[in-house]
Amino acid sequence: MECPGELVRILILETGCSKKTKGFTLIEVLVVLVIIGITSSLLFLNIGLADSVSKNKLSLNTLFNYLSEESIITGNLLAWHANDEKDLIQTEINFYDSTYISDTYLPSALERLKIYKSINNINNIDELKQISSNLEDRCGPLPDEVSNLINNAHISLLIKETGILKITSSSVKTSLLLSTKIKKDIFDRILTLVTKEPNNYSINKDNKFIIDKEESSITKRRKMVFNLINEII
Repeated sequence: MECPGELVRILILETGCSKKTKGFTLIEVLVVLVIIGITSSLLFLNIGLADSVSKNKLSLNTLFNYLSEESIITGNLLAWHANDEKDLIQTEINFYDSTYISDTYLPSALERLKIYKSINNINNIDELKQISSNLEDRCGPLPDEVSNLINNAHISLLIKETGILKITSSSVKTSLLLSTKIKKDIFDRILTLVTKEPNNYSINKDNKFIIDKEESSITKRRKMVFNLINEII
């Protein structure tokens, strides 16, 4: 049977509490635990940040693909523009006519989708003309619905970053949805039209610039919108 003194000596050797041993002190153990804790926190923070970035990228790609498909189905031209605050503003052009690339004109669904995406990503009229020219060289003269699509894209380019968010035109009236951040000079020109011709132009409580002109011809309405946009921008 071991004596109490021998048991104490054994415990001191095992725990490193004797001055003659080289075991870890309580302070050293605590320092190591703190370092491990900080390292683990940084690791989890970086993993969380990377996961968030990945989810945002996936969400944006999913949204873009959805909009491209919606554009094909509905016949509306949907484009996205980033302003100075890096916000995304949707612009919709709708004359309630056919605006699409048919499978009889371009059979490949993948190629049609590529062209829709190219149209959505154009930055200037030259790029749009190039898309139109390539289509004609490849598939022949543009059908009416494809011409409508190109013309709507042209209008979208004209109002890009102006503060005009949406244009809808029916046989009864045409309306332009105005952003609260619309450029002052453009808004001043709109107000001038409203003041000079109150029977034809007005602004309602929904911040829509209304053109009260009945026109059954879609071609004439689209030309009217072209002329109006060129007048106010």
